[in-house]
Amino acid sequence: MKLNNISVAFDGKPILNDFSFDFSGKGIIAVVGESGSGKTTLFRVLAGLQAVDNGTITDIPDKISYSFQEQRLLPWLNALQNVMSVSDK
Repeated sequence: MKLNNISVAFDGKPILNDFSFDFSGKGIIAVVGESGSGKTTLFRVLAGLQAVDNGTITDIPDKISYSFQEQRLLPWLNALQNVMSVSDK
């Protein structure tokens, strides 16, 4: 996946500004930064959960896995049902 000059703003406040990175290499990538620096927004963009204001995303993989920081389980389902609710059927 390649991000080219990605920009995202909330209420006029820039969170990501002309951010570019090529994630197509193999290996481990660490994203670090202080609170409010745009890490969660970046991951939401990568997962397709956040639209970008400007820029392009290319070479998007067929499947993307994502783990939220906070609990997102459906309490009325058991563990297997929670997993099955988001898996390909």
